[in-house]
Amino acid sequence: MHPVYRRRRDALPAALARRLPEIRPVGVCAGLHVAAWLPDGLTESRVVSATAGRGLRAEGIGGYRLGNPGPEGLILGCATLGEQTLAACVDILAAAIAEL
Repeated sequence: MHPVYRRRRDALPAALARRLPEIRPVGVCAGLHVAAWLPDGLTESRVVSATAGRGLRAEGIGGYRLGNPGPEGLILGCATLGEQTLAACVDILAAAIAEL
């Protein structure tokens, strides 16, 4: 499964770079999630609400902080979705953000 998860982890940041270059993935490409910072002017709560209305679940990063507040961001899962589905999810995310 390692090669499958690796392709999925690579597909999500690649799709973000193509469709939403203003959203910046951070950290190492490891695990089953991607953390990404939102650009100035977008809040986690607005993006999470906008995506939920389109059937896409994104998590704000704020609830996972241990210390001081930091930049607005999202946690995006990639473990159970194939590369094409991940790209489609980024399209949904892009459409939701375009309306904010």
